Amino acid sequence: MARGTTSATLEKLLKRAEKITLADLSGGKKKTPTDVTELVATLLANGIRANASAIHIEPRSDGVHIRHRIDGVLTDAQILPKAIEPILIAGLKILVNLPVDEAELPQQASLTINAQSKPYKLRIATVPVEEGEKAVVQLTSLSGKAPSLSQLGYWGPSLKAIGESLVSAKGIILLAVPHDSGQAETMYSILSQLNTPGVSVATVEDPILYRISNTTQVQVNNRIGLGFAAGLKTLLRQDTNVLMVSNVQDNETATLTVQAALSGRLLVAGLHAPSSTAALEYLLASRIEPYLLAHTVKAVASQRTVRRLCDNCKQIYTPDEPEMIHILKTLGVKTAAHLQRVRDLEQQAIAEKLVVGSSPASDKGFIGSLYRASKDGCAECNHTGYKGTIGIHEVMPISEAIQSLIVSRATPEVITNQSIQEGNPTLQMDGLVKVILGITSVDEVMNATQA
Repeated sequence: MARGTTSATLEKLLKRAEKITLADLSGGKKKTPTDVTELVATLLANGIRANASAIHIEPRSDGVHIRHRIDGVLTDAQILPKAIEPILIAGLKILVNLPVDEAELPQQASLTINAQSKPYKLRIATVPVEEGEKAVVQLTSLSGKAPSLSQLGYWGPSLKAIGESLVSAKGIILLAVPHDSGQAETMYSILSQLNTPGVSVATVEDPILYRISNTTQVQVNNRIGLGFAAGLKTLLRQDTNVLMVSNVQDNETATLTVQAALSGRLLVAGLHAPSSTAALEYLLASRIEPYLLAHTVKAVASQRTVRRLCDNCKQIYTPDEPEMIHILKTLGVKTAAHLQRVRDLEQQAIAEKLVVGSSPASDKGFIGSLYRASKDGCAECNHTGYKGTIGIHEVMPISEAIQSLIVSRATPEVITNQSIQEGNPTLQMDGLVKVILGITSVDEVMNATQA
Protein backbone atom coordinates (compact mmCIF):
# COMPACT_ATOMS: atom_id res chain seq x y z
CA MET A 1 0.00 0.00 0.00
CA ALA A 2 1.57 3.24 -1.09
CA ARG A 3 1.14 6.47 0.86
CA GLY A 4 -1.68 8.45 -0.62
CA THR A 5 -3.87 5.45 -1.44
CA THR A 6 -7.28 6.99 -2.06
CA SER A 7 -10.52 5.99 -0.41
CA ALA A 8 -11.84 5.27 -3.92
CA THR A 9 -9.08 2.69 -4.40
CA LEU A 10 -9.93 1.16 -1.04
CA GLU A 11 -13.61 1.02 -1.97
CA LYS A 12 -12.79 -0.97 -5.12
CA LEU A 13 -10.67 -3.35 -3.05
CA LEU A 14 -13.42 -3.70 -0.45
CA LYS A 15 -15.80 -4.79 -3.19
CA ARG A 16 -13.26 -7.37 -4.37
CA ALA A 17 -12.61 -8.51 -0.81
CA GLU A 18 -16.22 -9.15 0.16
CA LYS A 19 -15.83 -12.90 -0.37
CA ILE A 20 -12.18 -13.22 0.69
CA THR A 21 -11.00 -14.24 4.14
CA LEU A 22 -7.81 -13.07 5.81
CA ALA A 23 -6.54 -16.63 5.61
CA ASP A 24 -6.44 -16.30 1.81
CA LEU A 25 -3.87 -13.53 2.15
CA SER A 26 -1.84 -14.81 5.09
CA GLY A 27 -0.20 -17.92 3.74
CA GLY A 28 3.22 -16.91 4.92
CA LYS A 29 4.58 -15.49 1.65
CA LYS A 30 6.33 -12.13 1.60
CA LYS A 31 3.83 -9.33 1.14
CA THR A 32 4.06 -6.93 -1.80
CA PRO A 33 2.46 -3.47 -1.63
CA THR A 34 -0.60 -4.84 -3.48
CA ASP A 35 -0.85 -7.68 -0.98
CA VAL A 36 -0.76 -5.22 1.93
CA THR A 37 -3.55 -3.16 0.40
CA GLU A 38 -5.67 -6.27 -0.08
CA LEU A 39 -4.85 -7.46 3.44
CA VAL A 40 -6.17 -4.21 4.94
CA ALA A 41 -9.20 -4.18 2.64
CA THR A 42 -10.03 -7.77 3.54
CA LEU A 43 -9.66 -7.05 7.26
CA LEU A 44 -12.20 -4.23 6.93
CA ALA A 45 -14.52 -6.16 4.59
CA ASN A 46 -14.67 -9.10 7.01
CA GLY A 47 -15.54 -6.79 9.89
CA ILE A 48 -18.27 -5.03 7.92
CA ARG A 49 -19.65 -8.35 6.66
CA ALA A 50 -19.85 -9.58 10.28
CA ASN A 51 -21.73 -6.42 11.34
CA ALA A 52 -18.92 -5.63 13.77
CA SER A 53 -18.83 -2.24 15.45
CA ALA A 54 -15.09 -2.60 16.05
CA ILE A 55 -12.18 -4.73 14.89
CA HIS A 56 -9.41 -5.47 17.40
CA ILE A 57 -5.94 -6.36 16.05
CA GLU A 58 -4.02 -7.77 19.01
CA PRO A 59 -0.42 -9.03 18.69
CA ARG A 60 0.32 -11.91 21.06
CA SER A 61 3.07 -14.48 21.40
CA ASP A 62 1.19 -17.06 19.31
CA GLY A 63 0.14 -14.69 16.50
CA VAL A 64 -2.04 -11.73 15.67
CA HIS A 65 -5.52 -12.18 17.13
CA ILE A 66 -8.36 -10.57 15.17
CA ARG A 67 -11.50 -10.04 17.23
CA HIS A 68 -14.85 -8.50 16.27
CA ARG A 69 -17.20 -6.66 18.58
CA ILE A 70 -20.64 -7.84 17.52
CA ASP A 71 -23.76 -6.78 19.42
CA GLY A 72 -21.53 -5.43 22.16
CA VAL A 73 -19.55 -8.66 22.70
CA LEU A 74 -15.99 -9.38 21.53
CA THR A 75 -15.72 -12.61 19.55
CA ASP A 76 -12.64 -14.33 18.11
CA ALA A 77 -12.50 -14.04 14.32
CA GLN A 78 -9.07 -15.35 13.35
CA ILE A 79 -5.42 -15.77 14.35
CA LEU A 80 -2.85 -14.64 11.77
CA PRO A 81 0.90 -15.34 11.70
CA LYS A 82 2.92 -13.08 13.99
CA ALA A 83 4.97 -11.78 11.04
CA ILE A 84 1.90 -10.09 9.56
CA GLU A 85 1.45 -7.70 12.52
CA PRO A 86 3.87 -4.89 11.44
CA ILE A 87 2.64 -5.11 7.84
CA LEU A 88 -1.02 -4.92 8.82
CA ILE A 89 -0.51 -2.06 11.30
CA ALA A 90 1.56 -0.13 8.76
CA GLY A 91 -1.14 -0.59 6.15
CA LEU A 92 -3.81 0.77 8.51
CA LYS A 93 -1.63 3.77 9.39
CA ILE A 94 -0.95 4.60 5.75
CA LEU A 95 -4.66 4.41 5.03
CA VAL A 96 -5.37 7.29 7.44
CA ASN A 97 -2.06 9.15 6.90
CA LEU A 98 -0.46 8.31 10.24
CA PRO A 99 3.36 8.09 10.44
CA VAL A 100 4.41 4.48 9.94
CA ASP A 101 7.78 4.89 11.65
CA GLU A 102 6.22 5.99 14.97
CA ALA A 103 5.64 2.86 17.05
CA GLU A 104 6.28 4.15 20.57
CA LEU A 105 3.37 6.58 20.94
CA PRO A 106 -0.40 6.07 20.64
CA GLN A 107 -1.89 7.38 17.40
CA GLN A 108 -5.40 7.88 16.07
CA ALA A 109 -7.09 9.15 12.91
CA SER A 110 -10.27 8.64 10.92
CA LEU A 111 -11.50 8.15 7.37
CA THR A 112 -14.86 7.91 5.60
CA ILE A 113 -15.30 5.15 3.02
CA ASN A 114 -18.05 3.41 1.07
CA ALA A 115 -18.56 -0.35 1.46
CA GLN A 116 -21.49 -2.51 0.40
CA SER A 117 -23.08 0.66 -1.02
CA LYS A 118 -23.09 2.28 2.43
CA PRO A 119 -20.90 5.03 3.91
CA TYR A 120 -18.80 4.11 6.93
CA LYS A 121 -16.58 6.11 9.22
CA LEU A 122 -13.40 4.33 10.29
CA ARG A 123 -11.65 5.48 13.46
CA ILE A 124 -8.27 3.83 13.83
CA ALA A 125 -6.37 3.98 17.13
CA THR A 126 -3.03 2.31 17.86
CA VAL A 127 -1.14 1.78 21.10
CA PRO A 128 2.27 0.17 21.74
CA VAL A 129 2.12 -3.12 23.66
CA GLU A 130 4.71 -5.70 24.68
CA GLU A 131 4.29 -7.79 21.51
CA GLY A 132 4.19 -4.85 19.07
CA GLU A 133 1.31 -2.46 18.36
CA LYS A 134 -2.35 -3.07 19.02
CA ALA A 135 -4.90 -1.38 16.75
CA VAL A 136 -8.64 -0.94 17.07
CA VAL A 137 -10.73 0.01 14.05
CA GLN A 138 -14.15 1.36 15.03
CA LEU A 139 -16.73 1.00 12.27
CA THR A 140 -19.65 3.41 12.27
CA SER A 141 -22.33 3.18 9.60
CA LEU A 142 -23.21 6.67 8.40
CA SER A 143 -26.72 5.84 7.29
CA GLY A 144 -27.67 9.50 7.24
CA LYS A 145 -30.80 8.93 9.33
CA ALA A 146 -30.97 8.35 13.07
CA PRO A 147 -33.23 5.52 14.27
CA SER A 148 -36.50 6.46 15.96
CA LEU A 149 -36.92 6.14 19.72
CA SER A 150 -39.31 3.23 19.14
CA GLN A 151 -36.69 1.43 17.04
CA LEU A 152 -34.23 1.88 19.91
CA GLY A 153 -36.59 0.13 22.35
CA TYR A 154 -38.46 3.06 23.91
CA TRP A 155 -42.16 2.34 24.41
CA GLY A 156 -45.05 2.98 26.80
CA PRO A 157 -44.22 5.16 29.84
CA SER A 158 -40.62 5.90 28.78
CA LEU A 159 -41.61 6.98 25.27
CA LYS A 160 -44.46 9.11 26.62
CA ALA A 161 -42.19 10.79 29.21
CA ILE A 162 -39.55 11.65 26.61
CA GLY A 163 -42.21 12.99 24.25
CA GLU A 164 -43.72 15.22 26.93
CA SER A 165 -40.30 16.64 27.87
CA LEU A 166 -39.67 17.60 24.23
CA VAL A 167 -42.76 19.84 24.21
CA SER A 168 -40.99 22.36 26.44
CA ALA A 169 -39.15 25.18 24.67
CA LYS A 170 -36.51 25.37 27.40
CA GLY A 171 -34.83 23.19 29.99
CA ILE A 172 -32.53 20.17 30.03
CA ILE A 173 -33.17 16.62 28.90
CA LEU A 174 -30.39 14.67 30.56
CA LEU A 175 -29.24 11.32 29.20
CA ALA A 176 -27.25 9.38 31.80
CA VAL A 177 -25.50 6.29 30.43
CA PRO A 178 -22.26 4.37 30.86
CA HIS A 179 -19.87 3.97 27.94
CA ASP A 180 -21.14 2.13 24.86
CA SER A 181 -24.81 2.10 25.86
CA GLY A 182 -26.38 3.68 22.79
CA GLN A 183 -26.23 7.28 23.99
CA ALA A 184 -25.44 8.77 20.58
CA GLU A 185 -28.32 7.05 18.79
CA THR A 186 -30.82 8.25 21.39
CA MET A 187 -29.54 11.82 21.30
CA TYR A 188 -29.66 11.94 17.50
CA SER A 189 -33.17 10.50 17.53
CA ILE A 190 -34.31 13.24 19.93
CA LEU A 191 -32.61 15.92 17.82
CA SER A 192 -34.29 14.62 14.67
CA GLN A 193 -37.68 15.25 16.33
CA LEU A 194 -36.66 18.73 17.47
CA ASN A 195 -35.09 19.73 14.13
CA THR A 196 -37.95 21.65 12.55
CA PRO A 197 -37.75 24.60 10.12
CA GLY A 198 -38.67 27.13 12.80
CA VAL A 199 -35.77 26.44 15.17
CA SER A 200 -31.98 26.69 15.12
CA VAL A 201 -30.28 23.46 16.26
CA ALA A 202 -26.59 23.13 17.13
CA THR A 203 -24.40 20.45 18.71
CA VAL A 204 -21.04 20.03 20.41
CA GLU A 205 -19.90 16.43 19.90
CA ASP A 206 -17.04 14.01 20.15
CA PRO A 207 -17.24 12.31 17.74
CA ILE A 208 -19.87 13.31 15.18
CA LEU A 209 -21.52 10.04 14.13
CA TYR A 210 -24.52 11.28 12.12
CA ARG A 211 -24.86 14.31 9.91
CA ILE A 212 -28.18 16.00 10.58
CA SER A 213 -29.42 18.32 7.85
CA ASN A 214 -30.03 22.00 8.64
CA THR A 215 -28.07 21.88 11.91
CA THR A 216 -24.73 23.24 13.10
CA GLN A 217 -22.52 20.39 14.33
CA VAL A 218 -19.23 21.22 16.06
CA GLN A 219 -16.56 18.54 16.51
CA VAL A 220 -14.58 18.82 19.76
CA ASN A 221 -10.88 19.39 19.09
CA ASN A 222 -8.91 19.63 22.33
CA ARG A 223 -5.65 20.09 20.40
CA ILE A 224 -6.72 23.63 19.49
CA GLY A 225 -8.60 24.33 22.71
CA LEU A 226 -12.09 23.60 21.36
CA GLY A 227 -13.51 21.52 24.18
CA PHE A 228 -17.14 21.05 25.21
CA ALA A 229 -17.20 24.21 27.32
CA ALA A 230 -15.57 26.37 24.64
CA GLY A 231 -17.88 24.99 21.97
CA LEU A 232 -20.96 25.60 24.11
CA LYS A 233 -19.87 29.18 24.86
CA THR A 234 -19.52 29.84 21.14
CA LEU A 235 -22.88 28.33 20.21
CA LEU A 236 -24.66 30.37 22.89
CA ARG A 237 -23.75 33.44 20.79
CA GLN A 238 -25.24 31.89 17.64
CA ASP A 239 -28.95 32.54 18.32
CA THR A 240 -29.53 28.81 18.89
CA ASN A 241 -32.84 27.40 20.16
CA VAL A 242 -31.84 23.76 20.71
CA LEU A 243 -28.39 22.62 21.81
CA MET A 244 -26.92 19.16 22.19
CA VAL A 245 -23.82 18.52 24.32
CA SER A 246 -22.71 14.91 23.95
CA ASN A 247 -20.69 14.83 27.19
CA VAL A 248 -21.01 17.09 30.23
CA GLN A 249 -17.60 16.14 31.54
CA ASP A 250 -16.56 19.00 33.84
CA ASN A 251 -17.89 21.68 36.17
CA GLU A 252 -17.64 24.45 33.57
CA THR A 253 -19.67 22.56 30.98
CA ALA A 254 -22.27 21.65 33.62
CA THR A 255 -22.62 25.29 34.70
CA LEU A 256 -22.91 26.51 31.09
CA THR A 257 -25.56 23.86 30.39
CA VAL A 258 -27.72 25.11 33.26
CA GLN A 259 -27.15 28.75 32.28
CA ALA A 260 -28.19 27.98 28.70
CA ALA A 261 -31.42 26.41 29.96
CA LEU A 262 -32.09 29.43 32.18
CA SER A 263 -31.65 31.70 29.16
CA GLY A 264 -34.55 30.00 27.39
CA ARG A 265 -32.92 27.20 25.39
CA LEU A 266 -33.68 23.51 25.25
CA LEU A 267 -30.64 21.32 25.83
CA VAL A 268 -30.07 17.63 25.23
CA ALA A 269 -27.08 16.75 27.40
CA GLY A 270 -25.19 13.49 27.78
CA LEU A 271 -23.48 12.41 30.97
CA HIS A 272 -21.57 9.24 31.81
CA ALA A 273 -23.43 8.00 34.90
CA PRO A 274 -24.90 4.63 35.90
CA SER A 275 -28.42 5.86 36.70
CA SER A 276 -30.78 8.81 36.55
CA THR A 277 -30.24 9.72 40.21
CA ALA A 278 -26.45 9.33 39.84
CA ALA A 279 -26.56 11.94 37.07
CA LEU A 280 -28.37 14.37 39.36
CA GLU A 281 -25.78 13.69 42.10
CA TYR A 282 -22.98 14.43 39.62
CA LEU A 283 -24.45 17.81 38.72
CA LEU A 284 -24.95 18.68 42.38
CA ALA A 285 -21.31 17.75 42.99
CA SER A 286 -20.40 20.12 40.13
CA ARG A 287 -21.61 22.95 42.37
CA ILE A 288 -24.95 23.42 40.62
CA GLU A 289 -27.43 24.84 43.13
CA PRO A 290 -30.17 22.29 43.94
CA TYR A 291 -33.02 24.72 43.20
CA LEU A 292 -31.49 25.55 39.77
CA LEU A 293 -31.09 21.88 38.96
CA ALA A 294 -34.62 21.06 40.07
CA HIS A 295 -36.17 23.76 37.89
CA THR A 296 -34.06 23.38 34.71
CA VAL A 297 -33.96 19.58 34.25
CA LYS A 298 -37.17 18.37 32.62
CA ALA A 299 -36.37 14.65 32.53
CA VAL A 300 -33.49 12.27 33.12
CA ALA A 301 -33.21 9.14 30.99
CA SER A 302 -30.92 6.18 31.61
CA GLN A 303 -30.42 3.23 29.32
CA ARG A 304 -28.39 0.13 28.50
CA THR A 305 -27.96 -1.87 25.32
CA VAL A 306 -28.70 -5.60 25.50
CA ARG A 307 -28.60 -8.34 22.90
CA ARG A 308 -31.83 -9.49 21.28
CA LEU A 309 -32.71 -13.16 21.48
CA CYS A 310 -32.63 -14.91 18.13
CA ASP A 311 -36.28 -15.30 17.07
CA ASN A 312 -35.43 -18.52 15.25
CA CYS A 313 -34.05 -20.47 18.20
CA LYS A 314 -34.96 -18.73 21.50
CA GLN A 315 -36.41 -20.98 24.16
CA ILE A 316 -39.19 -20.56 26.71
CA TYR A 317 -38.54 -22.15 30.11
CA THR A 318 -39.98 -22.30 33.61
CA PRO A 319 -37.55 -21.43 36.43
CA ASP A 320 -38.19 -23.10 39.77
CA GLU A 321 -39.52 -20.91 42.56
CA PRO A 322 -36.17 -20.15 44.30
CA GLU A 323 -34.60 -19.17 40.97
CA MET A 324 -37.54 -16.94 40.06
CA ILE A 325 -37.45 -15.22 43.46
CA HIS A 326 -33.71 -14.61 43.00
CA ILE A 327 -34.29 -13.15 39.54
CA LEU A 328 -37.02 -10.82 40.76
CA LYS A 329 -35.01 -9.57 43.75
CA THR A 330 -31.90 -9.04 41.61
CA LEU A 331 -33.95 -6.98 39.18
CA GLY A 332 -35.43 -4.83 41.95
CA VAL A 333 -38.87 -6.47 42.11
CA LYS A 334 -39.04 -6.77 45.90
CA THR A 335 -42.68 -6.14 46.77
CA ALA A 336 -46.08 -7.29 45.58
CA ALA A 337 -46.68 -3.76 44.29
CA HIS A 338 -43.50 -3.91 42.20
CA LEU A 339 -44.55 -7.28 40.76
CA GLN A 340 -48.01 -5.97 39.91
CA ARG A 341 -46.39 -2.98 38.18
CA VAL A 342 -44.32 -5.35 36.01
CA ARG A 343 -47.42 -7.35 35.08
CA ASP A 344 -49.30 -4.16 34.21
CA LEU A 345 -46.38 -3.05 32.04
CA GLU A 346 -46.37 -6.44 30.36
CA GLN A 347 -50.02 -6.08 29.40
CA GLN A 348 -49.42 -2.54 28.15
CA ALA A 349 -46.49 -3.76 26.04
CA ILE A 350 -48.66 -6.47 24.50
CA ALA A 351 -51.39 -3.92 23.76
CA GLU A 352 -48.81 -1.67 22.08
CA LYS A 353 -47.53 -4.66 20.06
CA LEU A 354 -43.99 -4.23 21.39
CA VAL A 355 -43.40 -7.76 20.14
CA VAL A 356 -45.50 -9.98 17.91
CA GLY A 357 -45.94 -13.69 18.45
CA SER A 358 -44.75 -14.09 22.04
CA SER A 359 -47.19 -15.26 24.69
CA PRO A 360 -47.20 -13.66 28.14
CA ALA A 361 -46.84 -15.75 31.26
CA SER A 362 -50.21 -17.31 32.03
CA ASP A 363 -50.42 -16.62 35.78
CA LYS A 364 -51.38 -12.98 36.33
CA GLY A 365 -50.22 -13.06 39.93
CA PHE A 366 -46.78 -14.57 39.41
CA ILE A 367 -44.39 -14.83 36.47
CA GLY A 368 -44.24 -18.51 35.58
CA SER A 369 -42.11 -18.62 32.40
CA LEU A 370 -39.34 -16.64 30.76
CA TYR A 371 -37.31 -16.73 27.58
CA ARG A 372 -33.61 -17.51 27.19
CA ALA A 373 -31.03 -18.05 24.48
CA SER A 374 -30.60 -21.48 22.94
CA LYS A 375 -27.38 -23.03 24.24
CA ASP A 376 -26.09 -23.94 20.80
CA GLY A 377 -27.85 -21.23 18.82
CA CYS A 378 -28.53 -21.73 15.12
CA ALA A 379 -27.23 -20.70 11.73
CA GLU A 380 -29.40 -17.56 11.81
CA CYS A 381 -27.52 -16.16 14.84
CA ASN A 382 -24.11 -17.66 14.09
CA HIS A 383 -24.76 -20.12 16.95
CA THR A 384 -24.71 -17.41 19.63
CA GLY A 385 -28.41 -17.44 20.55
CA TYR A 386 -28.60 -13.68 19.94
CA LYS A 387 -29.09 -11.48 16.90
CA GLY A 388 -29.05 -7.69 17.07
CA THR A 389 -29.44 -5.35 20.03
CA ILE A 390 -32.15 -3.29 21.74
CA GLY A 391 -32.21 -0.77 24.55
CA ILE A 392 -33.69 -1.05 28.01
CA HIS A 393 -34.65 2.30 29.48
CA GLU A 394 -35.87 4.32 32.41
CA VAL A 395 -37.09 7.89 32.11
CA MET A 396 -37.65 10.00 35.21
CA PRO A 397 -39.69 13.17 34.56
CA ILE A 398 -38.87 15.85 37.13
CA SER A 399 -42.27 16.26 38.76
CA GLU A 400 -43.03 18.79 41.48
CA ALA A 401 -42.54 16.07 44.10
CA ILE A 402 -39.14 15.15 42.71
CA GLN A 403 -38.21 18.83 42.45
CA SER A 404 -38.84 19.14 46.19
CA LEU A 405 -36.72 16.07 46.89
CA ILE A 406 -33.82 17.47 44.82
CA VAL A 407 -33.98 20.81 46.62
CA SER A 408 -33.94 19.04 50.00
CA ARG A 409 -31.03 16.83 48.81
CA ALA A 410 -32.96 13.58 49.33
CA THR A 411 -31.07 10.32 48.84
CA PRO A 412 -31.07 8.60 45.43
CA GLU A 413 -33.16 5.75 46.87
CA VAL A 414 -35.89 8.15 48.02
CA ILE A 415 -35.98 9.87 44.62
CA THR A 416 -36.08 6.52 42.81
CA ASN A 417 -38.96 5.29 44.97
CA GLN A 418 -40.90 8.48 44.29
CA SER A 419 -40.38 8.02 40.56
CA ILE A 420 -41.66 4.42 40.75
CA GLN A 421 -44.71 5.59 42.70
CA GLU A 422 -45.41 8.04 39.90
CA GLY A 423 -45.54 5.14 37.45
CA ASN A 424 -42.07 5.29 35.91
CA PRO A 425 -40.49 1.83 35.42
CA THR A 426 -36.85 1.29 36.32
CA LEU A 427 -34.22 -0.09 33.94
CA GLN A 428 -34.66 -3.51 35.54
CA MET A 429 -38.45 -3.43 35.19
CA ASP A 430 -38.22 -2.49 31.53
CA GLY A 431 -35.67 -5.25 31.02
CA LEU A 432 -37.84 -7.83 32.81
CA VAL A 433 -40.84 -6.99 30.64
CA LYS A 434 -38.67 -7.53 27.56
CA VAL A 435 -37.54 -10.89 28.99
CA ILE A 436 -41.13 -12.00 29.60
CA LEU A 437 -42.01 -11.11 26.01
CA GLY A 438 -39.01 -12.94 24.56
CA ILE A 439 -37.05 -9.92 23.35
CA THR A 440 -33.96 -10.47 25.51
CA SER A 441 -32.78 -12.74 28.33
CA VAL A 442 -32.41 -12.51 32.09
CA ASP A 443 -28.62 -12.86 31.76
CA GLU A 444 -28.45 -9.86 29.43
CA VAL A 445 -30.55 -7.64 31.70
CA MET A 446 -28.64 -8.67 34.83
CA ASN A 447 -25.24 -8.12 33.20
CA ALA A 448 -26.30 -4.73 31.87
CA THR A 449 -27.84 -3.36 35.07
CA GLN A 450 -25.55 -4.67 37.81
CA ALA A 451 -23.38 -1.89 39.21
